This record gives sequence, C-alpha cells and structure tokens, in this order.
Amino acid sequence: MLNKDNQYVYAKEYYEFYKKYKMKSNTLQSSFFVNYKEFAEKHKNNYNIFENNYELIKSTKNDLSGGNSSFTVELNKYADLIDFNDNNSDDLNYKLSSTDNIVKTFDFQLLFKNLLRPLNILKTKNENIPVNWNNTKYLSQVKDQGQCGSCYAFSTTNVLETFMRINNFTVDRLSEQQIVDCSPNDYGCQGGFMHTSLEFIIDNKGLLSNEDYQYIGKTQNCTDFKIQQNIVGSNISEYQFVIPSSVQDLKECLTKTPIAIAVDANNVFFRFYKKGVIDVPPQKNNVLNHAVVLVGFDYDEDGMYWIIQNSWGKDWGDNGFCKIRVQEGNGVLLCQKYGVYPVK
Repeated sequence: MLNKDNQYVYAKEYYEFYKKYKMKSNTLQSSFFVNYKEFAEKHKNNYNIFENNYELIKSTKNDLSGGNSSFTVELNKYADLIDFNDNNSDDLNYKLSSTDNIVKTFDFQLLFKNLLRPLNILKTKNENIPVNWNNTKYLSQVKDQGQCGSCYAFSTTNVLETFMRINNFTVDRLSEQQIVDCSPNDYGCQGGFMHTSLEFIIDNKGLLSNEDYQYIGKTQNCTDFKIQQNIVGSNISEYQFVIPSSVQDLKECLTKTPIAIAVDANNVFFRFYKKGVIDVPPQKNNVLNHAVVLVGFDYDEDGMYWIIQNSWGKDWGDNGFCKIRVQEGNGVLLCQKYGVYPVK
C-alpha cells in the first residue's frame, strides 16, 4: 500500500517498469522530463500493486540471499497486475480445486498402473539418467497465452504437438483457441483442465492448426470445421494420468513424452521467478491454479529438480522455463499432484 508519509516512493522505478513492459519506449517522454509522482498518480491502482510487489520481491531476494541457492526472483510484466495481498484474488481463475475427485474417478486406471510398476522398473533401469525434451527437436517453442486464462489449452497443445513429432507426424502449431472456444467441459478464458481438453480432442478426432483457427486470447463462439481439416496425427485415442505424488511415475513417463501438469503459480516464487531451482517449504503451497509442461529432470549438488516449460512468453523466467526441486509427496508448488499425457 502507499506510504502515507512519502507517497509514491517507487514512482521512478514504476515509470521505468512501465516503459519497459507496457509501452514502446518512443511513446513515452524522456525520463528527464517526467514528473514521476504525477505519472504514478495517473496509474494509481496499478502503482499500488507494483509498490506491494516491489517490496515483496525485495524482501524475498533478501531471504534467498541468506542461503547458497542460485534461485532468484525479479520484477517482470506481472508486477503491477497481481496483488498477493488480495486474498480474494484468483488472477488465473483456473478451476483446478477438485483434482482429488478427478483422480479418484480413474482409480482403476491408476491401480492397473501400480500393478504394472514392477515390470516398468525392469524396463527403466536407467531412470536416473537426466531427461530434457528441450534438448530435442520434438518440443514445441515457448508460447504466450496473454491475459486469457487458457494455460490448460497451451499445456495440452504443447504436449500433444511434441507427442506427434515423437511419432513422426509433422506439426507446426495446433489451435489453442479451438480448445478455448469449443471444449464443452472447460471454461474458455476462465480456466479448464488438461484431461478434459484431451477428451475434447479425442471426441473431435483431432485439432485444427493455429493458422486455421488463430489464437486471439479471449473466449468466442465455437467455429465449426470439418474433421477432414484437422491436423493429421492430432487424432489421439487415449491419455493417462500420472500416479499422484509419485516421483518414480513422473520419471518413467518422462522417458516417453513430456507431461501436462499443474502448479500453484499464485505466489512470488513462481510468478516472479528468474533463475535457479525453486525450493520452498510445503506450507508455501496453496492450490493448483496454473497449467505448465513438465519437460524433464536433472540433478545439481542439492539433488534432483524438474524442468518446466511455461506459457508466459520467453521474457518470463529463464527464457520461458523454470526449475522446481523434487520432494516427496505432492511436491514443491504441488507440481507432483496432477498430470496427464497422450499415449496413443
């Protein structure tokens, strides 16, 4: 909130932030002529959020600097948009609060998977060898979902595109917008699930290309297309859940394909991530609210970490990627709780 004794103490910083992220630099005056406090007053609501986040990031950096971790956070394009002091805010509006019920629906599938585990262990003797699909020709590029809560659609298409290339199909980019507009059990720009998106793709016998059904970042009426226009190879027939809270199952699945997973992104650690391995206590985790792609795992001196591809553009994090420490149970930021991937 604003400092009553000295309002707009970060006015200059906010101007520089605004110039960097909100407008082309040549559309603003030279900083020599700017009255920073007047500028902050003009953008008061966003400035208030920025000031809170500036302090939060500064204190988080100080806390992190006390350890030996390379993990760090910094200001990014969300700094004047996300108010972590608003307990009622759900910036992503991502409807993932019922994942426990989702997984229970597929208890038989998961039971069968557990029964097969001894055989899988024999097949994956080299499961501790690092995997990183970003080092292959198969993984899709980092995309940017914009201000639409369509992370579930981007997670789904990136996993499916990669799965198609692994299976020798040619694909540039599938249509996230088609999922946003047409998937009956998702909620457009108000969020959704990756497994219901995959179910839509199965029922629809595939997806169109982004070229044919372009992403606009808002929910619109579903446009019908002929099935013959779907991209060849996108017509999957089956997907599977990962076993919840199973590090071993995630590792085994990653040897075959990237996985669409969910995380708790509504915190300073993920939202303002810059580099290093996110390693925070379980009490920092709240609820699943954002979909990403698990693309691999590797090791450092502190142990194993996951490699995550996000859909907030390459200017977020480490060129659009981040690393999350592997822990037992639901994992850091709940990243081991819910995941799906196509199988055929």
